[in-house]
Amino acid sequence: MIYLLKQAAAAGSAVMEAVNHSENSAMEAENHVKHRRSSKSHSSRGNFLRFFGVVAIALSAAVVMSCGDDDENGGDGNVQNNHIQVENKDALVQTLFADQTQGVSVTFTTTDVWTSSNSSGAWYSISQSSGDDAGKYTISINLDVNYSGEARSTVIVITCKGETVPINVTQRATTEQGVIPEYTPITIDKNEINHDMYADQTDGGSITFTTTEAWTAWSSYDLSTDKDASWLFMDKNSGGKGTHTITFTLEPNGTGVLRGVYFYIYCGDVTVGFEIRQEAREQDGTIPQPFWYCGEIPGTVKASFIDGKFTISGIGNMRDFKNAAPWFEYEINVVEIENGITSIGARAFAGCAIPSIVIPQNVNSIGGYAFYNCSYLTSVYSFNVVPPLVDIFFTFYGVNHNLCTLFVPQVSIEAYKAAFGWRDFVNIEAIEE
Repeated sequence: MIYLLKQAAAAGSAVMEAVNHSENSAMEAENHVKHRRSSKSHSSRGNFLRFFGVVAIALSAAVVMSCGDDDENGGDGNVQNNHIQVENKDALVQTLFADQTQGVSVTFTTTDVWTSSNSSGAWYSISQSSGDDAGKYTISINLDVNYSGEARSTVIVITCKGETVPINVTQRATTEQGVIPEYTPITIDKNEINHDMYADQTDGGSITFTTTEAWTAWSSYDLSTDKDASWLFMDKNSGGKGTHTITFTLEPNGTGVLRGVYFYIYCGDVTVGFEIRQEAREQDGTIPQPFWYCGEIPGTVKASFIDGKFTISGIGNMRDFKNAAPWFEYEINVVEIENGITSIGARAFAGCAIPSIVIPQNVNSIGGYAFYNCSYLTSVYSFNVVPPLVDIFFTFYGVNHNLCTLFVPQVSIEAYKAAFGWRDFVNIEAIEE
């Protein structure tokens, strides 16, 4: 600073000395030259040099003032905002590779509330888009992988009390190795699925994966029966972009045969599939008598078949079946539904060659197609004094209503004769005490 002042002073002195020397020369010339025209010429030259000296001094002062401003602002030539102070100015201009998904965080202090514009787009976002008070903030910049093969840029603007700070973000078309990333909408992070299990094992394990957009998951039919694999449960079957974990639970296998299922995860144009198999034998090598878990809530209702007798036990509702129940092809002579059951699921006995059925007093609803085409039925016993609600979809369709007798409590005969689904039975009689 002192050096610049000395230089400016020296420049001004030099110019003024030149002006004085010129004036002295002009006066000497007047003494030796008789014509006024020459005198006027020398006088004009002196005025010009004097003006030039003043301008030089003014310009020097301006330079000094400019340098002084730089000193006050840290010497980098950038004017600081009064209301937004950025700690890491290098982060205001960022250039990232195509496969980088995390930008450099920006830390700043504001004197008041602040907002941002252009804070998110199709391929980027920031962790915080506004602040409710003065203070220190750090925002992180998140990006998607750039699969487009073209560079892309955006400018995020922070605003406080009319002052703005732009954050320029550019994502290149290629990785650091110079290649365009391959589009992979599904990445399997951790596969802990129990692919082969015994009949009495129920923990199917889990799978963790990351997707670039929304996804769905579903299971195939049971590979052993080509029917609904209702024995496999997934704790979730859809989600958005991000990292997810699906946990699998199986019901014990009481079918007496090996069963398996494929499940699939679909995202974008990509589908990935895995298989889970459950053996017929338990860990000790025994094969259990046929049984199936069939509750609306897993593990609450169990169906078993022993020596021609089919029993449904447990507490709660049976679940609905998408197609024929797994006991469809068994030769059932007797059906017993215990008192803890509150609902008979859709298609529970569809197509079964059962001669008679007893519906306990706690059953309050029967699903669609539950007794569809049960043409061998000759008697139905319903112990609920209030006729259970019957689904509108063909619950007793295919039952011979002329030959099959419906037995109900004595006090409920008229109610059953008026109730939907039950009134189709021609013969409605009282249950003998």
